[in-house]
Amino acid sequence: MHTSRRFRVQTVELQSELATKLTDGGTYCLCAGFRLANTRLLFLNDSFSEDGAQEYAVFDELTGAQIESITASWMTNERLDAFITETLTCLAASDTPVVASTLPSLNHDKQPCRHCA
Repeated sequence: MHTSRRFRVQTVELQSELATKLTDGGTYCLCAGFRLANTRLLFLNDSFSEDGAQEYAVFDELTGAQIESITASWMTNERLDAFITETLTCLAASDTPVVASTLPSLNHDKQPCRHCA
C-alpha cells in the first residue's frame, strides 16, 4: 500500500518473540519492519499513523510478494504465533504467492526519515 515508504528491518530470532513484539510491543515508527530469522517472512509496518492500530503487510522475502495483511494490535500473542506457523506451513507447501505485489524498499537511510524523525 505504501509504495514509497522505506523500511528499516530488524531481525527477530524467535517466533514467540516476534509475536510478542507485534502484539504487546506498543507502537513502532511507520518505517519499522521485522524479519523472522531463518525464514522468508517479513512484517512491514502498513499503518497510517503511529497512534493507530498496528498493521503489517506480510511479505515473502524470497518472491517479493505480499501474502497477507494483518492488524497485529487486534491479535493475541497466541493467535499471531499460530498465524506465523500457518503461514510458514503454506509457504513450504507452495511456491505460488497468494497476492502478487512488489516488495517495498528495505534500504532505509542511516538518517531519520519523516516517519521516525
